Amino acid sequence: MTELLHDDDRAGFDAFLDGLVLTQVARIVVRLQHVDRAWRFIELSVVDRFVDPAVGALVINYRDISERRRVELELQAAKEARARERGEK
Repeated sequence: MTELLHDDDRAGFDAFLDGLVLTQVARIVVRLQHVDRAWRFIELSVVDRFVDPAVGALVINYRDISERRRVELELQAAKEARARERGEK
C-alpha cells in the first residue's frame, strides 16, 4: 500500500503508524493512487486484534471518501465566496 501513497501524505502516515495507541480504533485519511492513476482520498481505520487468538493481527479497514471530500471542498469554497461577497458590500 505504501507504494501507492501520495508523497505529501508519507510523513503524516509514518507519524500515524509511530503514534498508534492500539487500545482504540485509530483513523487517518491519506491519498492513494488508483489503478486509473487518479488520486483517491482513503480513510483507514486500524484496530489492534493481537489479543484475540482467533485474529492475532492488526485489522485495517479502508474506504474511498473521495466523493465526500470533493463535496466538502465545494461547500468550503462556497462559504468562502459568500463571505467575500458580504465583505465587499
